[in-house]
Amino acid sequence: MVKERIARVRVFPPASDSGPTRELAAPPTLYHVNVLPDAPYLAIPEVSSERRDYVPSAGLEPPTIPSSLERFIENADLPFFGLLASAMHMS
Repeated sequence: MVKERIARVRVFPPASDSGPTRELAAPPTLYHVNVLPDAPYLAIPEVSSERRDYVPSAGLEPPTIPSSLERFIENADLPFFGLLASAMHMS
């Protein structure tokens, strides 16, 4: 089933209007957009409740792939995390 799916993906990109999509026809197993960070990163959700006292953030490391519902900052250090989690930042 995997080989069949890859074969179907190989057929789609050459017909696309997007240049980068057509370039991906040769290696059909790659993502069109690669957002895999190379270093540890701070994951921050795009949306959070105003009722929260802080934005729920997390320090993550590759190969964890960030969700499309979050932003990430590579090589964020502990003081930067502290600033984002502070009451001053939330006000």
